Amino acid sequence: TLIDGGIHKFSILAYLAGIPAEIYAAEVPSATAMPGVDRSSSPPPGVDNPSSPPPGGNIRGGEDGVVAVLRYAPPPAGNGMVGIVNHSWSAAAHTPRPWVSLAGSIASAVFELGGCWIEVIDASGRRRRELERDPTGIAAMVREFRESIAQGRAPAMTGADGARDVALVQAAYASIRTGAAVDIGAGAFSFPGSRPPAAAGHNS
Repeated sequence: TLIDGGIHKFSILAYLAGIPAEIYAAEVPSATAMPGVDRSSSPPPGVDNPSSPPPGGNIRGGEDGVVAVLRYAPPPAGNGMVGIVNHSWSAAAHTPRPWVSLAGSIASAVFELGGCWIEVIDASGRRRRELERDPTGIAAMVREFRESIAQGRAPAMTGADGARDVALVQAAYASIRTGAAVDIGAGAFSFPGSRPPAAAGHNS
């Protein structure tokens, strides 16, 4: 479901590009419908309105997949980017294409979630950089958390960042329920203390 696995993809996009101005999301038709299972009685964890869950979005059933389009404000207020999150565990087979792809005005980059490499493509060609081999990221996360305590600083991933990611998923579920784009700037969702994007100050 989006609140379970898909939230990590929203987190990556928010880390790279910041908070979008608008989110539109649609649920992929179920490819694994289970006869006799009520898919509409309980919302997924983190959804504010328990009386209005998204179709199929519950602990027992869960949606098969969600496609979301995130639109960022144009300059100078934003970076003008458009992001796409395509999350599914059962509605489509894995493709040989990298899971994360970024296309900018002077270069592009691709990498896999949990992968140990990143490739950058620009006018000079294609360059691949090998990274520390830690497919799950658990060792690095524990090390960073321990060091943040020892050094008396905020961790790389803060509670505010986590709250931001949950709020983005809530906005996506709200879009699924209403069938319309959700305006993040309308103030319906809160992002207290989240950090600026990693790409801030750089060309997209």
